[in-house]
Amino acid sequence: MICADARLGALDVAMGDAYRAAVRRGGPEAEYQIDSEQASFLNARAGCQTPGCIARMTRRRLDDLHEY
Repeated sequence: MICADARLGALDVAMGDAYRAAVRRGGPEAEYQIDSEQASFLNARAGCQTPGCIARMTRRRLDDLHEY
């Protein structure tokens, strides 16, 4: 669903960029926590049945990643 929707694809790319930046900023101490949170996010997002759900969850994750 993400690859077929340009808006979702752009959000997914932004999240990947934010994830990598958070790992760099957080350093080795935070990397495990960020990875664990990302895995939980991806599992939860996989349960989404609509593009709106995916977009909402991804925006929330982007906000979380910007906190690092």
